[in-house]
Amino acid sequence: MFSNLLALYDLSPASLTALKWTLKLGERFRSRVHVLHVLERGAKTSQSEEISCVIRTDIDKELRKISQESPGGRLEKIDVQVSPGRPVTEILKTIEVRRPDLVVVGTHGRTGLKHVLLGSVAEKIVRHSPAPTLVAREIIAWPPKKMVLPIDIFESSEESLAFAQEFRRFLPVAVSGLYVVEPPVSVMVSPEMMSVPIPIVDEKTLRKEAEAKFREVSGGHPSFPMETSVVVGPAADQICRAARESQADMIIMPSHGRKGLSRLLMGSVAEQVVRYAPCSVLTYHPEKTARARRESLAEIGVSPENDKELGGGD
Repeated sequence: MFSNLLALYDLSPASLTALKWTLKLGERFRSRVHVLHVLERGAKTSQSEEISCVIRTDIDKELRKISQESPGGRLEKIDVQVSPGRPVTEILKTIEVRRPDLVVVGTHGRTGLKHVLLGSVAEKIVRHSPAPTLVAREIIAWPPKKMVLPIDIFESSEESLAFAQEFRRFLPVAVSGLYVVEPPVSVMVSPEMMSVPIPIVDEKTLRKEAEAKFREVSGGHPSFPMETSVVVGPAADQICRAARESQADMIIMPSHGRKGLSRLLMGSVAEQVVRYAPCSVLTYHPEKTARARRESLAEIGVSPENDKELGGGD
């Protein structure tokens, strides 16, 4: 699943963290690694070439330094690309051409307004990348030990489980499944509708129904050990809280899961989690990921329904 990795490196400490994550994952998954630096337009052609050479030298030094810290790293499987242009545009172009299984990008790790402004490139890649994207934060310990897996009961659960299973094949990570029940949101109604009764659903009923659905989803994967819990509250807040309280190293969740208004809301939740999570976050577009997985399986003559290791189905 992760045989082709793309690291986005802009010489900043945040992107250095992304580079470290990429090389460590590449070592575990035996992946080919591609490193991209976008040289923003502005310099003359001759200067651009000189700057590109300096940047390549800097990247090579960092790659060798990281590899020396991690025995077993394979420099011969790493490609370095320096491209002129606008960062987001060139990154998305490279993703379309290279078709990586995972894009790794750094974040400045700040909160509030400063983070919103400084993290715009990472958040745009999360929003528009057709490939799964890992927003990497500082590696506290390697390998990662804990992972939070927010489950969408109605959609995307199979793909989330497939990602978690793939990590467990190569890393000793404990997975905590989390389903967030969001209480009904009050809505404004016109005076003509004031007499229409609005059903009230209590928290206990919501939790009970969610637990039943959660058992149904996780029950389809009896060989996959996973702690499960149901919490009530705003989705992004609860996901970040669960990661913080469990001292998780990673969160895996869909960036978009549904159509219409709920699709927009799901995207908003993912972006909030990417912005405020205390750990790295892997996001993916369910439809695009499922389609890519089906195509990959078809190339080796395996149907998704028969692929037990990847969870089967969409």
